[in-house]
Amino acid sequence: IFGSINLVIYLTFVILYYETQYLPTLLPVFILIFFGANFPPVFYWKTYLNKHYIPAPVAKDLNEAMKQFAEKYEISKREEEVIQQICIGKSNKEISEALFISLQTVKDHVYRIFIKTGVKNRVQLTNLIRTFQSN
Repeated sequence: IFGSINLVIYLTFVILYYETQYLPTLLPVFILIFFGANFPPVFYWKTYLNKHYIPAPVAKDLNEAMKQFAEKYEISKREEEVIQQICIGKSNKEISEALFISLQTVKDHVYRIFIKTGVKNRVQLTNLIRTFQSN
């Protein structure tokens, strides 16, 4: 709907320009109206997002939460790096590329993390880490 408003404004300007030849007077008005028509959608989306978007809870100190998690479950530094990549949502292949290790090494780390923490999948692991962030 907002794009059609810009089209109408543009066509109106073109018609007025070719019929009247008053470019010095019409150009600033056209620019103001044409670009001003883009502000209502911006304000609409800002209001909508402020009203309906609830940001995910963020840890006050993510490093401290990760340190507590690692101490409790005896997680190595490399396993911590793998966990951080898992929490971002990366696949095993993406983790291996990011950390410069083989795919099998990533699978081994993930397996050991699951054994140490007692979780069965990545979602449970992420939820477990979130409990440390909320403390």
